[in-house]
Amino acid sequence: MATMVKDFVEILLSELKTVAKTETIFGEPVQVGDRTFIPVSKVSLGLGAGGGEGEAPGGQGKKPGGGGVGGGGGVSVHPIAVIVIDAEGVKALSFGRGAGWEKLIEAVPSLLEKVKGLKEAHKAKAEGEE
Repeated sequence: MATMVKDFVEILLSELKTVAKTETIFGEPVQVGDRTFIPVSKVSLGLGAGGGEGEAPGGQGKKPGGGGVGGGGGVSVHPIAVIVIDAEGVKALSFGRGAGWEKLIEAVPSLLEKVKGLKEAHKAKAEGEE
């Protein structure tokens, strides 16, 4: 029984590790103008497993196959910061407790305007080279 539980836990951990990889913690870099933004997330893993053997009804002793193994796990991913790389250097902007999405949402309009401006400038430059 102990081997069954051990094997089950190893399989469960293997599956959870595929989710909790470096690419999950440090997201894809996003280039906006001369700045690079790298999202950072907190990843938490949890799991539980167990097994046991039962007895036949009426106290007749253990029956072959009268046991079982079970378990489960979960993964939680929360954005916590963004790393900004530009000509001035590298800095991390923490979302802080409870204010993360508000700060991010406040930054979106200005980022979109910058991206739009960059796309228009790139398009104008490409048309000028033709």
